[in-house]
Amino acid sequence: MEAKRKARGLKIDKTVNNLVSILLGFKNFKILHALAAVFFVIWILIGVFVLLLLADGFKRGAYQGLFGRQNQQQESQAP
Repeated sequence: MEAKRKARGLKIDKTVNNLVSILLGFKNFKILHALAAVFFVIWILIGVFVLLLLADGFKRGAYQGLFGRQNQQQESQAP
């Protein structure tokens, strides 16, 4: 049973090593730059979207209880 696990682990290690050697190869340097650019563009778009959501929340007053003054006025109810 342990021999199968070791063999399976070695197979995964070989696959990972092959993938890393392919990605780090000089021939695929442009591919890595293209993938990195796509990755950063996606995260920039996500960040802009989150900032727009926060700005909209501030405009609507959603965060007024957190950052603004809270009026402690309570209406007195007459019996």
